[in-house]
Amino acid sequence: MSSSTPYTQHRTDASAEVLLHLDDAGFRYGHRGGHIKRRRTDHRAGLHRSGHRFSRWIFRNVNLQVRRGEVLAILGRNGVGKSTLLNCLIGLNSLTEGSIHLGGEPLDSLTATERARRIAYLPQMEGRGISYTVTEYLLMGRAPYIGLFSSPSRRDREQVHTVMEELGLLDLAHSPLDELSGGQRQQVGIARTLVQDAPLIVLDEPTSALDVANQAKVLRKIRQLRDAGYGVIFTTHNPDHALLLDATVALLGVHDMPDTMPNATPQVSAHAPA
Repeated sequence: MSSSTPYTQHRTDASAEVLLHLDDAGFRYGHRGGHIKRRRTDHRAGLHRSGHRFSRWIFRNVNLQVRRGEVLAILGRNGVGKSTLLNCLIGLNSLTEGSIHLGGEPLDSLTATERARRIAYLPQMEGRGISYTVTEYLLMGRAPYIGLFSSPSRRDREQVHTVMEELGLLDLAHSPLDELSGGQRQQVGIARTLVQDAPLIVLDEPTSALDVANQAKVLRKIRQLRDAGYGVIFTTHNPDHALLLDATVALLGVHDMPDTMPNATPQVSAHAPA
């Protein structure tokens, strides 16, 4: 992504502002359906009593931050709670303990529109079963800037066209999303995060189910986003992806640094599900 890239640039200097900050964050689901008998807490299974209910910590004691122009890779095995953590970052789930700040403001103090203007999220394999065309789908990414009863403006359409041109997607402009390959859908998903024009981009397993060639394309795009000054968070269970991007590494559910990650910067200490 060159300096001539027409859509918004977010590059700053070495003292780049903190876009996201988590402090002692923890999350657990409480079981519903009545009370249980008193019993001793089994810490080995990650189970703790809360009043009369039994609940399970998905993660705990998470501390991390992301600045402009930085890539954070959240590493952990499948099922360790990476997607749940991301859902907390974007406000779909509320933390059980700790706090999240976006741009220096508490996440829970922001409206949905304010959040969407600060953080863009791409879930795993977005686009399956969606019959909208690529252009229509990307225009939905402009929702934070369009009034409830308004239509996309000329500027919104120009923004979408610019991003499609930059990512080489113009030939797919009128193609239904559910007819694209997995690699094409992932590129379109990244394009949607860009048209949202938020400084922080969150990608959940962006290389999942992609072949090696398409994985390389996604990793190149993440590197370009970093170089353009975006903050990027992505989850993965592949340490090589973090190393290829020279990313800051947060280990979820891992308490000892693996020998294969000697240069990693562990930012996360968390309980993994049993």
